[in-house]
Amino acid sequence: MHLETTFMRGSRQSIANFNVGEVVDTEKSQGFGVRLIGADSSGRLKLDAGFVRSRFTNPTNDPQLVDALNGVKVQPVTRNAWYVETSYDLLKNVKLDATRTLDLSFNFWHERIDPQFGTIGASVTADQLRTHFGVNAAIAGATVQFQTEQSEDNLENIATILKTKTQNLSLNFNAPLQTILNSNNKLLPTLTYSFQRTHQFGANQPIEAISGFDPSKIPDQLTTSHKFGATWSIDTFSLSYQYSNTFQDNRQPTRELADFKTINHQLSLAWQVNPRFNLALGYNFTSAQNFEQSIIHFTSSPTLNISWVMFPDLTLAFNYNRTDDTDSLNQKITRATNLEALLTWQFKLRSFGRDISVSAFIRYSRQSTIAHDRTFNLDTDATIQTVNAGLSFSF
Repeated sequence: MHLETTFMRGSRQSIANFNVGEVVDTEKSQGFGVRLIGADSSGRLKLDAGFVRSRFTNPTNDPQLVDALNGVKVQPVTRNAWYVETSYDLLKNVKLDATRTLDLSFNFWHERIDPQFGTIGASVTADQLRTHFGVNAAIAGATVQFQTEQSEDNLENIATILKTKTQNLSLNFNAPLQTILNSNNKLLPTLTYSFQRTHQFGANQPIEAISGFDPSKIPDQLTTSHKFGATWSIDTFSLSYQYSNTFQDNRQPTRELADFKTINHQLSLAWQVNPRFNLALGYNFTSAQNFEQSIIHFTSSPTLNISWVMFPDLTLAFNYNRTDDTDSLNQKITRATNLEALLTWQFKLRSFGRDISVSAFIRYSRQSTIAHDRTFNLDTDATIQTVNAGLSFSF
């Protein structure tokens, strides 16, 4: 067991600065904190807990605030903040066979920061309550992570303030099939999958007559996301495919149709032809559906990257990418193209009895954009070409 205590007293003056966020009133705080850290003899059970009590003061009679007005005197407040975090390894290095093991652990943390809690010693977000629970497992090379978290604000349940709750749930899975199956077959990929669910909503209805809060503006949004990936590594080749599907469900009254669905495909190929020549190809395709406007936006992006060490000190890099944007209503078509070639030469100079490393480069880039807007009958065709060179010395 390990116990820590902290005592703190501080103040911050009202000093305005040019073009920087300013503290418009002076602030003072004093308080103490206690932290307890512990573990059992096996190291499987761990505990970390802390408690803070702080008295926060905003002195009155600040000319920048009152400005000849009758301001309401701000009362000093004493508030608490605390947290507890614990984890436990239920199974640790359990042998499944000669090479594969099983691990299983749990973790939990809970924290509360009182409304109006403030301290000069740290930057914190007051009026928050959070609870987190997670499970981690490693089975024969595969890993599984499950986590859930809930948070809320307006802890004093003030009738004129909206209480917002957030619920997060996630699941992540990673499976290297060669390790799991104990096989050297290079055609077996590494598979990944992740699931994310986030629900954020208003948990109360502020009194409209007092707060002026329109009940139809209470937020309620549920977002779910699925991501799948497969990666192959075969000698000098590597191939990767990623797929994601995200749906944003708006459940707010009068905004039920303001939903979005996004599907993404990403394919990448890398080939090391020889130790001096590398080639990489990629393609990305995204469709984003707007249910409220009954339109789908499509984006496709091919890429090409080449790295060639022509001589031991001379390297040529070539990068090309293009982005095409269209939509299901054929309202607008946009194509943006970027091409870049970079030649780098590294050498050494002997001066004053020592070697000086020198790097010389010349870069050519070409950026072009072509757009056609059928709604407003506008056409755009722009191209920018740039050539620059330079030297750098390292002493």
